[in-house]
Amino acid sequence: MVEAFPHVAQLLGPGFPQVVARSVPAHPSPHHSLARLGHAFAPFLKTEAGRADLADLAALEWARAGAFVAIDSETASRAEEHTPELQAPR
Repeated sequence: MVEAFPHVAQLLGPGFPQVVARSVPAHPSPHHSLARLGHAFAPFLKTEAGRADLADLAALEWARAGAFVAIDSETASRAEEHTPELQAPR
């Protein structure tokens, strides 16, 4: 969990393992991969651990971790790159 939530771990310091030890049994992973273990950590921080101040940071770190393990999407073709839906707003 330190790898998924490095800044939260740093801010919680020595208390991080205890918070994780309370979070994991309260919200077991629905997935077989340990990469998904922290799926409910941000809401846990907000509601059950009394650390709403860190919940947004945890959600941001979880999104980053999710992007790291996400399946790659197909590359857009040249024709798709020039469609209005895919162009950045001006």
